[in-house]
Amino acid sequence: MASLCLHRLSLSLLLLAFGILALDCNKTAEIQLQVNNPEVRKLMEAMGGHRLPQGCPHKRPTTGFPGVKILRSSKEDKSIAVKMILEKILEIFERNFTQAEWDERATDLLQNALYQQINQWKNCCTPESGMVATLKDQDLNLTLQRYFRQIQTFLENQQYSLCAWSAVRMEIWRLFFVYLDQLLNRF
Repeated sequence: MASLCLHRLSLSLLLLAFGILALDCNKTAEIQLQVNNPEVRKLMEAMGGHRLPQGCPHKRPTTGFPGVKILRSSKEDKSIAVKMILEKILEIFERNFTQAEWDERATDLLQNALYQQINQWKNCCTPESGMVATLKDQDLNLTLQRYFRQIQTFLENQQYSLCAWSAVRMEIWRLFFVYLDQLLNRF
């Protein structure tokens, strides 16, 4: 009898923990949508607006963001995808952007904001085992990796030029403005 009660108590605590984890992800998504995304957009505009500088050809650095694929994924994969997207964006903005002529303070603030957001999502995405959570949908993982690799290759091929960085900044701005907002509204 005592072991049955202990088993039920353990099960109840486990379900409560999963409920709290889901609540944390919902709250993280809400904060990301209402506070963090607008903050990132403002910082990116302070870095140089959302238009290409005069004389830069309109080239997109990628074939497009896999937003539909992410929207169709599980809630767990959506959370992990958001964290991964933020990590990849931070990696991009830590590259050689000296030719970009961006406001240095805005760039530093953007990097710090992204770092803090990544940490918020890590708390949401870390299973109780403490191991790093990975996307269950390997096709989604490969698609996201390919998307960000295209951006990095674009920058390298354009030799990190002002025009290349401007196109990348616009792509990332669009990603925050459109896709992340759509994704976070579905949590």
